[in-house]
Amino acid sequence: MQSSINPEDFASDASFQRWVLTNDSEAHQKWEHWLVRHPDQKSIVEEARQLVLALHFSKDTPRAGSKLEVWQRIQAENKQVAQESAPVRQLVPRYLPWKIAAAVSLLLAATLSFWILRTLDYEVYTTGYGETREIALPDGSQVALNANSTLRYPTDWDERTHRQVSLEGEAYFTVTKQKNVSDTSSFTKFIVHTDDLAIEVLGTAFNVNTRRRATQVVLEHGKVKIIPEADTAKALFMHPGELVEYYPEVQSVLRKTTDTPVFTSWKEGELIFHDQTLREIADRLEDTYGYQIIFNDQTIGQKKFTVSIPTEDVELLFPMLARSFSLHLKRADRQIIYSRQ
Repeated sequence: MQSSINPEDFASDASFQRWVLTNDSEAHQKWEHWLVRHPDQKSIVEEARQLVLALHFSKDTPRAGSKLEVWQRIQAENKQVAQESAPVRQLVPRYLPWKIAAAVSLLLAATLSFWILRTLDYEVYTTGYGETREIALPDGSQVALNANSTLRYPTDWDERTHRQVSLEGEAYFTVTKQKNVSDTSSFTKFIVHTDDLAIEVLGTAFNVNTRRRATQVVLEHGKVKIIPEADTAKALFMHPGELVEYYPEVQSVLRKTTDTPVFTSWKEGELIFHDQTLREIADRLEDTYGYQIIFNDQTIGQKKFTVSIPTEDVELLFPMLARSFSLHLKRADRQIIYSRQ
């Protein structure tokens, strides 16, 4: 996250909320790790914590089966905010500064809307660091969910015109073709939603990675359509062996042919790095296994390395890199520090 990120961006993140409100060890590790790497963001994180706590302070929690009632309450709350200059109603603690109070009011409405649309009627699968999971979808499609990732799909799957899932993190999809119930001469679409893209397919196999402020799609076989949420007119079709990376902040697309096993081998229990920089390798290990990897000299991270290693032996990489580039390795729990000898 960059310095331009607002407290609301943190507060709306599910893992951030778990860190503030629960004893979730994975969320705790993730955000404590993040704070170590971004000490300049401490004040913004503290504001975000107050937002989350303020939302949690409210006892006016939606009840299952009361969607209409909750939605009406959201609309009434928004109307109240628009008509009055007073900070907020009793849902928000009075001791909060007015800027935070106003943000809480808006975030409360957004949170309740999100709850209505996405929480009650979704099946949710989540993996921790270093954990993978095989998921069979109702239509027979298969999903290999990589570590530190979340997959959601609607519980009323069979009643929908299109098959849709949402992904945070990384997953490999093997999609089966399914006849359209209302028109058996056609097939239902299968759509993967990320924060930035809609990935539309019929029957195919592909890998999706949403980390590092970009969405990456690697197509192994079949055909997919990539649709940027910010500009659907820029949709493009991918062909087997291609990689597409979409950067939402600048709405740019990188497209190239690639060696697909480099990106999909994780589902077979193997990590392949081909001519990648040590910083790229470190980023992958941080995202997937929760390590914190530091290069005291930034030029170390620019060095390139090629290696294939079983995921169960991933820790062998650390001394291997040190020996290969004559580096000093220091380790404290899950923090790895490389420096020149």
